[in-house]
Parts: sequence; C-alpha cells; structure tokens
Amino acid sequence: MKGIDFNIQSDLGGSNMGRIISDGQLTRTKSTVESYRIRMIGLIKMACVDGYVANCNEVNPKEIAEWLVGQKGCYCASTFRQYRAAIMLWIEECSHPSSADAIAILKATNQVQHLKRQLSNHTSATKDKKLSDKDRNSIIDWLNAHPTRYSNVVAVLLRIGPEVGLRPCEWKSARVIKNTDGKHVLQVVNAKRTNGRANGNIRTLILDDLPKVIVSIIEKSAIYFSKLDESGEWNRIYNGCRKTLYRACRSLWSKRKKYPTLYSLRHQFAADAKSAGRTTVEVAALMGHASSETATAHYGKKRYGRNSCAVKPSVEDLSRLASKTQSVQPGINWSKP
Repeated sequence: MKGIDFNIQSDLGGSNMGRIISDGQLTRTKSTVESYRIRMIGLIKMACVDGYVANCNEVNPKEIAEWLVGQKGCYCASTFRQYRAAIMLWIEECSHPSSADAIAILKATNQVQHLKRQLSNHTSATKDKKLSDKDRNSIIDWLNAHPTRYSNVVAVLLRIGPEVGLRPCEWKSARVIKNTDGKHVLQVVNAKRTNGRANGNIRTLILDDLPKVIVSIIEKSAIYFSKLDESGEWNRIYNGCRKTLYRACRSLWSKRKKYPTLYSLRHQFAADAKSAGRTTVEVAALMGHASSETATAHYGKKRYGRNSCAVKPSVEDLSRLASKTQSVQPGINWSKP
C-alpha cells in the first residue's frame, strides 16, 4: 500500500502519550476554542446577510442569539448545537449588557426539536451511518482506477476503520503495543474526553482475534498517522482523504441521498458490535463512550451489522464503565421494540 510507509520505526516513545494528554479535564480544548471562534465569524456574516445585524463590527449578543433560534428549523440538531456552542463562547468572551439575556435564550433551546437543513449537502443529513462490504469494495475499485496521492490512505482506512471503530481524528494518537499478557492492543486517546464525555483519557482495544495481517496494517497505519501529526501534516492529509472519498462516492452513486464518509466506518463498527451480540457496556467501552446509551441512540443500527466484531475491550475499561452503570444486562436486544 503505497500511501503508508511501512518502514517507519514503531517505537513512538512514552513521552508521546504524555504530550497528547493534558493534565486535568478542560472544559474546552484549545482546538475546539479556535474552531468555535472561526465559526463565529461566519455566523456573524450570515446574520448580517439575513438583516439581523446591521454592522458586523458591532454585534448585539441578544440579537445574534435570537437570529440563531429563528434558524433552528434550517439545521439538523448536531449542527445547531455546534453553532450555539460557538455563540456561547463568543458571549462569554465579550462584555455586553445583553449577554445574560442572550445566554438565557440559547439555553432555552436545549429541548427544541430541529428539522434537517434541506438547502445544503454539508450536514449529517447526507452522511450514511453504515458501509456495506459491497460499497467498500466499489469505492476501493474506483480509487484504484482513479489514483491520487490520497487514494491508498483512504483504501487503508476503509479496510481497518470498521475493525476498530476509531474516530478519524483519533488515528493520529493511536499506537499498537503488547500488554503485560503479551497481547497486541491498540491504545487510543479518546477524542471527546473533556467534561466527562469519554470513558477515561485512553481506551484499549485487544486485537489478538483479528487476522495478523490486519493487526500489522493497523500498527503501521497508527505509526504513519502519528508521524503526520508530529510533522504538522495531519490536517492536510486528512482533508485530502475526506475530499477523495467524497468524489469517489458522488461519482459512483450520483443519485443517492446519503453517502459514506470516514466517520461512517465508526458507525459500521458499532453496528457490527451490536449484531455480534456485544452488550451495551462492551460497545461503549470499545468506542470510548462515558455512557452505554450513546451508541444505542446515535450510532449504526444492528440490522446493518456483519455479525462479527473481533476486537475486545480491556478489563479496566469495562470496569470503569460498569461502575457508572447501575445495571448491566448481557445479551441486550439492540432491535427496536
């Protein structure tokens, strides 16, 4: 596989893990704050275009809050939550007499049901929460027929993504090691570890039941992505892969309403784990969730699973999660009532 250098040295060093885990639990990471600030600039411009803000340099927090609430029917729930979070951060950082009123308006929208935006294709409404083997093979065939500098990396992710269920951004902090029992494990820094949203800072996936060739590809891929992160190339490669997959799917299935994305691989992993009979606690531990309910409500459905999930959660991850759960019922039925 040409896009990944399988000759890179595998020793990432203990300090690498220390570098990517900050001390304590921050309410927002630095990258989150930066992305919210950038998003806020765009939101203010949108409000100006809509006529809610006369001057982009003199914005009233209450007006911008009222504008966003008025747009609630135009966005899916996840998009609306991100926009609201960006505005909340901006209000916290500015000093204005209407700030308290603006925050109250935004907080009052917590339980509002939102419609999916129909004017844009850049929302979760167009993202598929599954990836069948047939579709994956079709995409890989298309990538082979239309090679780019990112094609091979996308093909590798399509192969290993559904096996371990990482968020795309988690690959840059993942590493394969042998634990004290001599088993190959994948250590992953949980991306959503602030505010108690994850099951600890790190989750551990036991890989020994996977084919050795897949374990080898996972190990070498993790090294490759870690090196990209260290060199500052991660964002460029990730965006290139994302766009390459976008083009491939639109070229293959121009009339579809939903298309696979890199995040679809995580959804497929969840569906596979459910169909393989894993309990809610096991699925949560494998995916790094703080709650066993998250995968039930938001991730791939059991009916799309392949009845196979070779990776196992560590005893430590299961124990930590089980201690938060009042009752754990093995063999839970993932089907709808």
